[in-house]
Amino acid sequence: MQLRPYQNDQLHLLRQGIAAKQYVQMLMSPTGSGKTEVAKAIIAGSQAKGRRSPPRN
Repeated sequence: MQLRPYQNDQLHLLRQGIAAKQYVQMLMSPTGSGKTEVAKAIIAGSQAKGRRSPPRN
């Protein structure tokens, strides 16, 4: 699925946080805005780099 421009902006900001070692972040967005799609893009990017994206407890 292709991300919408605002989702790409969210993804970029979350990745900036990860690069700054802010591993606990919260994405707040309205119902139906595609938060799950953004999360899937983060996981796919991690896996493409050969890294794990384990669930947090």
